[in-house]
Order: sequence, then structure tokens, then C-alpha cells
Amino acid sequence: MGGVKINRKLMLALILSLSMTIFLNIVDVYAVTGNQTTSSNNTNINANFTVKEVSNASSRVANLSNTYNITPNYVEIYSNNQIDYQISLPQFTILLTNSVLNVNNNIKTPITLKNVAYPTTPINNFKSGVIYKAEYLSIAQNIKNFITTNGRVPNYINTSLGLMRYEPAVLMYSKIMNFYNINNRLPNYVTMSAWNANRPVYITSDNINNNTVDTARVNDIITELKMLGVPAYAEGIGPSASINVLENNKIPENALVVNIFGGVDAGCISEMTGNWYKSIKGERKVFTLLLSTSSVRITGLNWLQRAHDDNYDPPSFTGIARPDLDLLNNGYDYIEGILPNDIQSMVYFILKETMT
Repeated sequence: MGGVKINRKLMLALILSLSMTIFLNIVDVYAVTGNQTTSSNNTNINANFTVKEVSNASSRVANLSNTYNITPNYVEIYSNNQIDYQISLPQFTILLTNSVLNVNNNIKTPITLKNVAYPTTPINNFKSGVIYKAEYLSIAQNIKNFITTNGRVPNYINTSLGLMRYEPAVLMYSKIMNFYNINNRLPNYVTMSAWNANRPVYITSDNINNNTVDTARVNDIITELKMLGVPAYAEGIGPSASINVLENNKIPENALVVNIFGGVDAGCISEMTGNWYKSIKGERKVFTLLLSTSSVRITGLNWLQRAHDDNYDPPSFTGIARPDLDLLNNGYDYIEGILPNDIQSMVYFILKETMT
């Protein structure tokens, strides 16, 4: 993504897009980790759904997938423009596969929702490519048979592209049903992109306003990320939090560490580009959010003076040239100029970082 100044008109469009996605697709605030073994909520068991209702819901999931390559935690099914049901992703899996098979066989009977549990040890390892109609129909039948026999979605699905978890299978069948919704026929093939679960996100914040406000900001970001199916965790407030999180050996190597600062610090940037910092960072990805509480912007800045309260660097350190390039050339993305209360913008940029 790189360091950029925020174009407010562009940002407004992005925020509206993200807000609409959240409103249309997701209401539950708990992340799906892929390791859940409990049964889905059975409130809606034995409810009946038409293919049209399922295909309408599929279009919202497909749009979410096309934009962010993620799946929601829960899917909303509408009737008369009102949300009648909120069903789990495993439950939606059986609705999708039954719908595809029913359309192919010209069956008009409504589909009865059943209780479906999460997989026990999901596996995902497939490449990008095309799955043709005969295969996706066969896969749908296999999934249906497995759920009928075992009461849960399978840990993986055998495809010509490799082993596929149920979440990307949901994306695949949502695309198929969305195509049907538009064209009134099933597609001859569906194109799939290699799917990876989002990086887990660990968020720290410097002292920006006060502990109450700073903590609430982090918690609000975490809530919205979880609404989008991204596992996110708070890792502390204060000047040492951004280091503590990297020194915590319980933070996985594929994690995205997000550090929120109220301003820029030449010494901090210099430290991030040094060998010691990189040694504790390991393979983790670090993303920096620079809020608009400081008038200093580093994008295009020729020289960043040493901070007045820098009491940890040697006297010889006076600042750094082109701090933006110093970060980017060392593999650190950043965003600057976000308003302190603009949670949705922060969520948008963090979400994009989890996909790389």
C-alpha cells in the first residue's frame, strides 16, 4: 500500500463502501477462527428458504468476497426487505450446496435449514484456477452428503485445485448463485483465487488522548475487525507497547502488528529500521497508523527533526532524511492523517494490510 496522504473525497467513498458492506452482510461481532467445534445457533432450525432468498443472500457474500476476499461470520437472509434470519456460515454452506443442486435439477421445493457444526481441524491448500460446472456440482453433492452424515462441514474439500476449506467453498458457491441470480442459469465455470485466512491483528497505541479514550479507540477498531471476520486483539497502551508486543513470543509470526501514534518520532523510525528491531519483529508485519493530532506529515518530507522529548538516542542523532522512504524501503507500510475518531478509516486500511 505504501505511505500516502489521505484524499478526503476518496476516503469518504471508501468509508461509505465499507459501511454498506458491514450493514448488508455482518452483524455478529465474534471472529470465526476455523477451529470452532460447537454447533451453530439452532434458533432457525427447520426454517424453509427458497432458492431466490438464498441467491439474494449469496450476492451480498459474493460482493464482500470480491472486495475483501473474506467471508462474514453470519449471513443475513431477507424477506420483504427485512432481515428475517441470521445464520452461521456452516448453515449457509448447506443452503448454498442444496440451492445449486436444486437449480441444476430444476427442483423448486424450499430448502429446510438444519443445525450444522463447524469443522474440527480445517485444512486449506489450493491454488488459483478454474473449476468447471461438472466438478462444482460434484463437490456440492459431496459436501451435502458429508453434512448429512456427520452434522458438520468437512475439514477440507477435495478439488482439482487442491484442498479447500469450507469458507472459500462458500465464496465459490456464493459466486455461482450470484451468477444465477443475474443470468437465471448456472455458470459453465467459476474462477477461484488462492484463499488465505486473514492475518491475526495485534493493536497497540501510544499515549495520544488519555488511557480511557485511547483504550476505547483500540477496542472499537477490534470490534469492527471482528465483525469482518478478522481475529484482532489489544496489546497495550503506552510508549513501550509497540516494543512489548514484538518481544511477546506468543504473538504468531504471521501476525499483523498495528501501532497507533499521535505523531511522528524520528528516533522511533530510526529504531524500526535497525537490526535490533528487525530481530524482535521476525516475520511479523508491522503497520503504522499516524493520526492527525500532529501537524507534521512525513510523506515527501525531506528532513524529520529529532523529537524534543527524545531522551534515548545519542546526542549525535539529529533526525532522519526522507522518513517516508526510510519506512517503505525497510518494508513498513504506514498511513497518516486519519482523524482520531475515524474508526472506519482505520479499519479499512488495517483490513487491506491483513491481505498481504
